[in-house]
Amino acid sequence: GPETATPFPMYETAKGNDYGGFTNVPNPDVVLDFELRKWRLMEVLLEFPADILAIEEMDRYHGFFQPLLDSLHYKGIFIPKIRAPGIPLGWYSDGCSLFFNTDKFEINPTQELMVYSIGNQVLILASLREKATNQT
Repeated sequence: GPETATPFPMYETAKGNDYGGFTNVPNPDVVLDFELRKWRLMEVLLEFPADILAIEEMDRYHGFFQPLLDSLHYKGIFIPKIRAPGIPLGWYSDGCSLFFNTDKFEINPTQELMVYSIGNQVLILASLREKATNQT
């Protein structure tokens, strides 16, 4: 059967001087610098052979993760937060994403993709069809 992964919290890139609320992190200017940590994040995501990746706090979907994971045969769905705290500061919204291995899965064409917003959080509900068994 397919290999799956548990949800993975990405944690936001530093926004302003409060580092996205992660003020207790040692050396936040280094630890939260996306340019320094982006390849390590990819390494952690791909360390286990997961066919489905659910990622929280995704804030670099379009410019980094989606193109890279697409080249590795993962299709992605990204839902930004409606009221992300970084938007008033001139940053883009973070949100959640769902990636699946297109060699093994496809979105079930008979089910609608559902998106929910609860407070400031968002979630994705998608029905995937496993290609080998034709099961959802």
